[in-house]
Amino acid sequence: MANKILIIDAKLPEPNRDSGSLRMHNLIEVLTNHLCRDVTMAVPTVAMQSQPKNGVPTAFTLSEHANLDDLHNYLRQHAAQFDVIIVSRVTMAACLNIVRRHAPRSVLIFDTVDLHYLREYRGARLSGNRLQVQHALQTKSRELAAIRVADCTFVVSSVEKRVVENDCPGADVQVVSNIHHVSDTPSEPGDRTNALFVGSFFHGPNVDAAEYIVSDLAPRLQRTQPCLQIVIIGENPPKMLKASAPENVAVLGHVEDITPFLRHSRLSIAPLRFGAGVKGKVLQSMAEGLPVVATTIANEGIAATHNREIMIADTADETAAAIAAVTADDDLWQRLSDGGRALVRDRFSFAAATRTLDRILNSCIAGDTVS
Repeated sequence: MANKILIIDAKLPEPNRDSGSLRMHNLIEVLTNHLCRDVTMAVPTVAMQSQPKNGVPTAFTLSEHANLDDLHNYLRQHAAQFDVIIVSRVTMAACLNIVRRHAPRSVLIFDTVDLHYLREYRGARLSGNRLQVQHALQTKSRELAAIRVADCTFVVSSVEKRVVENDCPGADVQVVSNIHHVSDTPSEPGDRTNALFVGSFFHGPNVDAAEYIVSDLAPRLQRTQPCLQIVIIGENPPKMLKASAPENVAVLGHVEDITPFLRHSRLSIAPLRFGAGVKGKVLQSMAEGLPVVATTIANEGIAATHNREIMIADTADETAAAIAAVTADDDLWQRLSDGGRALVRDRFSFAAATRTLDRILNSCIAGDTVS
């Protein structure tokens, strides 16, 4: 067991705003409640705050345009007390060398959150934009460099583990996936209505998916299921999305608590056309017993089984047909609800994460190769 862990991230977690924040918040909960005496966060890219946020102890924060001198100074004074130091996201990759310099005896972990270069490359391939391809290659260079510096790298899926091991042979790559509380409230189809889409619009794949819903999926559903409303929730929705939304689409923007929507919607949709990592919107719905219709890319890293735990649909016509099936068939709805919840409990729960992190951290601290 680690006595003290330092986490360096680009921002303090805001679990009701994006999937990465929810994962980090829950990761800290697992560490503090089960695996570590003391977890501290250092966030060198946000405005000064006098109090910790969401109960996370904060070593210090800096202004957005500050240099990393304060991180140097903090680590110079305190690095020796940390058994493990986790640097989160490629945007913080510059911190890895600083940590290595000041904390040579600490276990240094790079947490990718999702494999940024994989997501960027897939988006560039979809758009055909050469500048985006070049940007993805630059991100790949930075991300692989960070992986080489770290003692161990966290990815969120076995898919990304294989990608990194292929691109960076010899790296110690471990899967630490999304973490979710699983609802014990019984779920029944009842008089549920609406198809729900959730996603922060600071994230490119969500913008693309929402535009796809408005332009391709909603018109099909308007013809075949005129009473079905699509509800889109997420921070910072583009103005054009609201302006172009047809009558059967409601763009609500950010809501503080999506639980009522998860518990009263008929289904959740995740028509993502590119991306990486494990999709929090899919797992969050499953954890509440809400059936999901998703693309293959949205199911990546989750590996749910079609027609048992999820409905897989990769075209607008397939998605419309799957939505119609889940809307009309209560037996199918219940099977997906029960199956999805069981999958999250088995693979993505706090208990599963505790077992995984305990094994990885104990091996890293002992200096063993993680199996």
